[in-house]
Amino acid sequence: MDDILYAKLPIVFENYEQSLAHYKKVDDDTWFWDTYREVRMLPLYTPGGATTKAGSQNNRKADLDWTEYADKDTIDFFEQKVFPWLDKKGRIILLKTPPNDSLAVHIDCSKQSFHTRQHKLRVVLQGEVNSLTFVTKDKDVQPNANHRNLFVMNGGWPHYMTNTFDDWKYTICLGAPWEGGDTDEYVSLIEQSKDVIEIKKDNLPVDYEQYFEDSEARKRKFENETA
Repeated sequence: MDDILYAKLPIVFENYEQSLAHYKKVDDDTWFWDTYREVRMLPLYTPGGATTKAGSQNNRKADLDWTEYADKDTIDFFEQKVFPWLDKKGRIILLKTPPNDSLAVHIDCSKQSFHTRQHKLRVVLQGEVNSLTFVTKDKDVQPNANHRNLFVMNGGWPHYMTNTFDDWKYTICLGAPWEGGDTDEYVSLIEQSKDVIEIKKDNLPVDYEQYFEDSEARKRKFENETA
């Protein structure tokens, strides 16, 4: 499964509208700005239930817990339909993006873990799923369907998103320390998916290293923006 870019899983977030209504009411000052991905984030399931940007990072010493911002329907969805088949749980963050705005091209792992499996789980509460875009050597690649299913994506591949929806896009993201397990249940879910995008590793863009968070190109971009 290491070469999967995307797969729509046969798991639907039935009560997403209730969660969406809840998150739309969360005050803008509560969301923190991620300068690397260029997106607003709201911590939902973090080490110790931390709600600050620093506290919600990948701290493997603290047990993960729900934050005060997570609503009951989100908690029930993950506790009942997702956590039971994960080999380990992962942090959960909510992203929101205004219309016509874009997440920067980024890679959701470090250089050290780049050549390991880096599966991430996503569910879109509002917006277009097919606005997710992977950068390859030949062309950009996008899913060809919109849905409210949970889906897996390869976070270790350069990707970005431009919100083509006429309202804010809201996406729940589960990631590290989960990176794609080998449980029978997970393998079966991938096998049941009819919307799998696979890619050969040699299709990476030649200049992919510029998209790492600690790349020199990123550092120069940040310095220019804050100068």
